[in-house]
Amino acid sequence: MTVDRSGPLDPVTLEILWQRLITIMNEVDGIVVRSTFSTILSEGRDFACVLVDPRGSSLCQSSLSTPNFCVVLPRTARVLLQRFPLDGLREGDVLATNDPWIGTGHLPDYILLAPVCVNGKVVALLGTVSHVSDVGGHPAEIEGMDVYSEGLRMLPFKLYEEGRENVLAFEIIGNNCRVPGMLLGDLRAMAGALRIGADRLREFLADYQMADIEALSAEILNRSEAAMRERISAIPDGVYEYAMDIDGYVETVRLQVRVEVKGTDVFVDYTGSSPQRRDAAINAVYNSTYATSIYPFKCALAPDIPNNEGLFRPIHVSAPEGSILNAAFPAPVKARAKTTNNINQVLFGALWPVFGERVQASNGGIWPLVLMGDDPQLGRFLVDMLPHGGRGGKPSLDGMIPLT
Repeated sequence: MTVDRSGPLDPVTLEILWQRLITIMNEVDGIVVRSTFSTILSEGRDFACVLVDPRGSSLCQSSLSTPNFCVVLPRTARVLLQRFPLDGLREGDVLATNDPWIGTGHLPDYILLAPVCVNGKVVALLGTVSHVSDVGGHPAEIEGMDVYSEGLRMLPFKLYEEGRENVLAFEIIGNNCRVPGMLLGDLRAMAGALRIGADRLREFLADYQMADIEALSAEILNRSEAAMRERISAIPDGVYEYAMDIDGYVETVRLQVRVEVKGTDVFVDYTGSSPQRRDAAINAVYNSTYATSIYPFKCALAPDIPNNEGLFRPIHVSAPEGSILNAAFPAPVKARAKTTNNINQVLFGALWPVFGERVQASNGGIWPLVLMGDDPQLGRFLVDMLPHGGRGGKPSLDGMIPLT
């Protein structure tokens, strides 16, 4: 099949190409599940696999990817590409970081990004976000005064260079965690999954006689943005507000939101929310707040469109710097999900008059725990447990049952 690039893609061709890209990411996803060492990835599935274009815009993800990770990864990809420009990347390179302010908000989430090259040109990049089992630091969840005590923070670096491991990086990471075999095994598995994904993408381009994905990327992003704008335009212009208090974390935390719908754009403002905390690691960096804010709009307005960055363009999110939803470095952030897990409740609380039956009820809590120790035969072990309190239901749909 040859793709006509002289004009816009017809809907049938676009659907065929788009679904095949999703299938490639699903294969990468399956490899991650089968090859990673830690239960938080192989069983808890706390990871995402995302395809981005050379500008870092996300085009698709695996079907079971963690939603928030998929919103953050393109933001991180653009930071990584500023540090390592496209013209300097080679096949086999793997960029990486776990910096909370560049990535998804806390140190256990490692982001890997690998270029896909055709004839020496980077035509796309494949990325994974994975919540690894241990990055050093203190073992507690909520306790902490700053991010320094929470583990090893790796600024953007090359985990692999032209297929070769960065020996120093692997040594530093491995010598600063409790279970180096598991952590390094997970990183190697992620990198291996990206390599296979790159092969599949090159096969995709060859099958459709495409030199790159530029035209396809533009179609996916522009059509998705137009669809989201059309659905936002059906919401009455106006200002919608809500606030809630969260207790149980030393002191009460207030989340407050003002949502303004104006034409085909939405402006979300969290002014009035609590300041960042030094007595509990429940602070959220802006990336986490932004990603979690996208979620209710995606679910309510565009549940039928495969996730991609075009859907995010009409939604603008702001939070005062230094607040609990835009924490400044070096705030403690390890348990940031304790706060962000409530953002959808605040937004649905504000928007229920216009979302109607698309609103989701409040969700349960999140109580991660770690089983850790030493076995005479097996050595040191560490198992993450992620029991969640379930998700809220809708008028026509029961909520997800608690996960254990």
